[in-house]
Amino acid sequence: EQFAALILGLKDFIEAGVETFFIDKFSMPALSFFRDLRKAIKKTAPDIVHTWLYSGNFWGRCAALSCGVSNIIASYRDELREKKYVIRSYIPEKFLSMKSTLLANSSAVAASITRNFGIPSRKDG
Repeated sequence: EQFAALILGLKDFIEAGVETFFIDKFSMPALSFFRDLRKAIKKTAPDIVHTWLYSGNFWGRCAALSCGVSNIIASYRDELREKKYVIRSYIPEKFLSMKSTLLANSSAVAASITRNFGIPSRKDG
């Protein structure tokens, strides 16, 4: 065994006493969701905001930036295959990527980000 894995779910964090927030994006208008997300970020005053996937990367980075968070990591887990997403996201992604670190989980995903948004990839570590 070369690596040990620890996978935590929301229940584990709650049981450990970590304050958690649940905001149901689909139960309210977009601006209400954004307002509630900003409130949660302001309340916790995080040093780092780490987002996952398309919607989270967009809303989370916008909210974090608007709250003055300077350390933002946006994770991509799959290739961008749907043209409608690429077209709709091109300008926001170009802007938001200047203010955050993008993290791809594979070379294929990194290549997809470069191909679709023109954001060059680099390997660290």
